[in-house]
Amino acid sequence: MREVVENSMGIEFFEIEFLPAEDLVYCKWTGFITEEWSAKKASEKIVEFVEKYNCKFLISDNRNLKGTWPPEIEYWFLKDWLPKLSTTEIGYFAHIHNKEVYAHLALNNRLMEQKEGVSFQHFKCVTKAKNWLFRNNQKKEIKLISEDFCA
Repeated sequence: MREVVENSMGIEFFEIEFLPAEDLVYCKWTGFITEEWSAKKASEKIVEFVEKYNCKFLISDNRNLKGTWPPEIEYWFLKDWLPKLSTTEIGYFAHIHNKEVYAHLALNNRLMEQKEGVSFQHFKCVTKAKNWLFRNNQKKEIKLISEDFCA
């Protein structure tokens, strides 16, 4: 199953998909995130998918994200969203950052400090992320994700 979220201008900026063969929720962020409500709506979709499909693995792909998140969203992520995610079956959360990684390091570092039962790691590419996600599990492939940003 695949869903998208649009901002107030009707532009798709987030897509999410459950990949059953990998027991994985894969989400992709695109463009600018300028609205707090739309960022929250998309983030809530992640929790919804993880709960609905009872999966263990999550990839949040930010390679096509432009700029930074609204500043007010960081507190919400740490104090509301992450605890909700921690009540699910998710065990591993791979965050693939964009080329402008400095814009996201503060949030990533705080997530790593406050992971509350969810193993979190950030990466530059899907290959390294999936190797980490599945390192102690059966061999799995993520076929729908491009791997154009490995260094």
